[in-house]
Amino acid sequence: MGRESRVRGGVGRDESAELGKYRAIRRRILREFNKRLEDFENEMQYNDYLESIEDMIFNLVEGINEEETQAKIRENRIQNQELIRINQAKKAEEDRLAQEALAAEERQHRLALEMLRHQDALLEEQRAFSFLTASSESAHSFQSIAF
Repeated sequence: MGRESRVRGGVGRDESAELGKYRAIRRRILREFNKRLEDFENEMQYNDYLESIEDMIFNLVEGINEEETQAKIRENRIQNQELIRINQAKKAEEDRLAQEALAAEERQHRLALEMLRHQDALLEEQRAFSFLTASSESAHSFQSIAF
């Protein structure tokens, strides 16, 4: 059974608790192991870094080599303290910009919807006016014929 399938687990009673544990560990690790591709000389080194993060998460979730893994986490925290802080600030800024973009997109959608509703109301008024005008003309024609 592969590592990923064991982490996700099958359907069972403890699945929710395991998933919660997995998410909490993952969130905690990724908060500190937050290097980006630009922090490495090449993509291969970055991929090795990402793989080591997944190994640590797996080990902590499964209770494997916990002391060694916790030591790696402490060592990373000490060695990369400034870079961790810088990348957390970058992520916060990226998140803020994404929220602003999403809010702007939502505003555009609301305005477009409002414009469509306004156009529908105008078309409905135009149809009603055309119907009344046609009815009035028909009634007038009928009266002319009757006299």
